[in-house]
Amino acid sequence: MGLPTLAELTMCPHCGADEYYVRYTYSGRGIYARSYSGDNSCVDNSGMYDKLVMKPGKRAFCVDCHKPVAQYHGEFE
Repeated sequence: MGLPTLAELTMCPHCGADEYYVRYTYSGRGIYARSYSGDNSCVDNSGMYDKLVMKPGKRAFCVDCHKPVAQYHGEFE
């Protein structure tokens, strides 16, 4: 028997938690700027993840017990 979809769940069927997470695979390159003076508080790195590619996994996991709880197809995103 396979896992249900997220739309079928309102909580973790194992422990009752009301949150889940999805594991992602990341690939790509980014630029992380630094200051020669060592004061990096004013350096703008807001675009460091712009070229990053995120690929979601196919399962959702409970945030508390970490067991797989559902199939993941991008629901609720």
